Amino acid sequence: MTASGAEDKLAAYRFNFGMANSIVDSSRGDELWVYVQRNAKYVTIERDGFASVRKYDLNTTIMPGRTYVMTLSAEAQKILRQMVRFNIEPKGIQASVSIRRDGGKGQEELLGFVDPTTGALAKLLELGSYFYVVSPFSS
Repeated sequence: MTASGAEDKLAAYRFNFGMANSIVDSSRGDELWVYVQRNAKYVTIERDGFASVRKYDLNTTIMPGRTYVMTLSAEAQKILRQMVRFNIEPKGIQASVSIRRDGGKGQEELLGFVDPTTGALAKLLELGSYFYVVSPFSS
């Protein structure tokens, strides 16, 4: 099997042939060899960051001693973004804005500093829900 895209990490793919055993060999440069037990008819292919291919019909039954070729290709993952704008009143206050993704267990991360002349801070964020904290400070 070969995959398109020079930046593609072939070893990141996972294969499940149901009850048929398989061994993955990613040491062959830009090809990924998958050795599959005979009688396999379907495969599930997974990779983090991409939609999974569930129970793909191989349109054949894997027979012993034969070589089969499958080519995978993937589109770049589309990341939807949203513009977020904070308007702080009264203008002239120095403040920072920190965010944490909704449901995230990590710490808040600094989004930026409010422009004291406009009282605004605008950033492009990955689509989602966020908790935010506005912290005034003095210099």
